[in-house]
Amino acid sequence: MDRSTLNGDIVELIQFDLHKIQKADLNFVADYSFKIRRNDYIQGVAVWWDVLFCHGKVPLKISTSPFASSTHWKQAMFFIKD
Repeated sequence: MDRSTLNGDIVELIQFDLHKIQKADLNFVADYSFKIRRNDYIQGVAVWWDVLFCHGKVPLKISTSPFASSTHWKQAMFFIKD
């Protein structure tokens, strides 16, 4: 997805500590709100994830954000039904 097409605030939904996460933690509800930045069409909600590996000698961040370097992973788009 081209980051220039994004029209709202970036909102973090949830963080998981992969050393402590339990199966029950994956069933969650996240309250969120965001502001629209320009008068334009809104077609859906884009989601992506970041992973930070910080316990090695050199921290490593993997991101599927449209603001990060492109990878074989992409963002997901949840379209709004009109």
